[in-house]
Amino acid sequence: MLLCAWFWDANVRIALAPGVSCFEANKEYEHGGVSPQECIVPRLSVAAGAVAQAMGAPEFTKIKWLGLLCRIEFTGVSQGVLVDLRALPGDANTSIAEEAKETGSAGKVSLVVADEDHEGERAHLVLARADGQILAQREVVVGRNR
Repeated sequence: MLLCAWFWDANVRIALAPGVSCFEANKEYEHGGVSPQECIVPRLSVAAGAVAQAMGAPEFTKIKWLGLLCRIEFTGVSQGVLVDLRALPGDANTSIAEEAKETGSAGKVSLVVADEDHEGERAHLVLARADGQILAQREVVVGRNR
């Protein structure tokens, strides 16, 4: 199976079966083409009991990699929320950051990936409450700006 980025949104991955090609003129629809309905697999994030804060829903506004240093900006988060970089967003034990950081009033934080073997791997930036509830997450590629 081949995975590639979608032309209109690089965050969407398209799965193509080996040997598929385009539709052919004057042929009826046949299953197995390369239409979006057959190639895009939706990815849903579901959280029980999440409540939007008065300042707006938490979100990442800027992510910039400088080698293995990730500079992160965010909004909608009060002080004391944890910012982490994880292989699995819901599992704090899969953190690849040198250390997770607590948010402050500036809306900015920097994380360092200590192991250079993670460069080029997919990971998830997360904003998590002290009880572990994920408030926001974003998939990134370690060391690469999109």
